[in-house]
Formats: sequence, structure tokens, C-alpha cells
Amino acid sequence: MLLIGDTPADVAAGPANQVPVLAVTSVQPSIEDLQAAEATETVPDLQDPSSFLKILAAEH
Repeated sequence: MLLIGDTPADVAAGPANQVPVLAVTSVQPSIEDLQAAEATETVPDLQDPSSFLKILAAEH
């Protein structure tokens, strides 16, 4: 399982439920805000699936 979100609240929901989080930036919050919220991985968009696949591979 993987939670994909774009807010610090989304990022907080993952660890609270033992789920890794892929944070994707939009206009707000910034990538720095999402990194500070301690997402498993933070990316500017989903154009490159390597981060998504890396997290999923680590779960197995």
C-alpha cells in the first residue's frame, strides 16, 4: 500500500497508519514543506515513475 498526497496532512496520515507516503508537489505547499513533513519520498510531479516504483519495491 502507498499513500500519494500533496499536503502535509496527507504526509502525516501515512506514518499514523504505517503506510509509506509519496508526496507530490502542486502550487502550495512547496516541495520544502512536504520534505519537512517527512514524506517517504517527495517529487515535483508524477512524470517519472521511478520514485513511485522504488517505494513499492521497498515494501516487498
